[in-house]
Amino acid sequence: MRFLRGHLLIEQAVTDLIHVRAVKPTALIHKRTMMSQKLNLCEGLGWLPDRLVKALRAVTDRRNDLAHALDERLTVERVDSLYYALTEELRRAVDAVLAERLTGPTERVLLRADMNSEGVIWSFVSESRLTAILLILSMEIGQELQLARYECDNREKLRAFHLAIAADELDGLPSRESVIRARLQLPEPPDPRHALAALFPPAGNEDNE
Repeated sequence: MRFLRGHLLIEQAVTDLIHVRAVKPTALIHKRTMMSQKLNLCEGLGWLPDRLVKALRAVTDRRNDLAHALDERLTVERVDSLYYALTEELRRAVDAVLAERLTGPTERVLLRADMNSEGVIWSFVSESRLTAILLILSMEIGQELQLARYECDNREKLRAFHLAIAADELDGLPSRESVIRARLQLPEPPDPRHALAALFPPAGNEDNE
């Protein structure tokens, strides 16, 4: 259930991204549009980086495995396949999360037990790795979503900002980014540390179709 809920959260974020980026999103997607189609759309239009599209496709494949058969289970091997579908950079982030979680004496005992087991279907380590994968991917898509909202909300100011910076560079002037930003009243780009919050819009917002 944790995995299925995590996938639903990620899919909703992809849907939200399309609604923010597209001029007429309802002409591109509707309630029955599959996640794979949404990912193809985002990949084709450059709305998501290739490394994230690849990882989200792997998550979607595992989700489909579970959704289409009653006796399917999320095995250790399937969690491992998700992990290795990530880029090296994302795997390092997952490993960092795991390193923080697997530091207590109880966790170390469970880790050794998992390493000594054969044919295990589920394990503490796999559950921890799955949680870390979902967390990292949620933060990644959350960052893309908050950047999209930032660019949508500040489109004209950003255009003026980049033109002013380019003019300074052509004239050989020192960077005046902070001065120009203040003059245009352009907010700073969103903080990546707030990426998860971007997945949960304020109460009262209508759900995207």
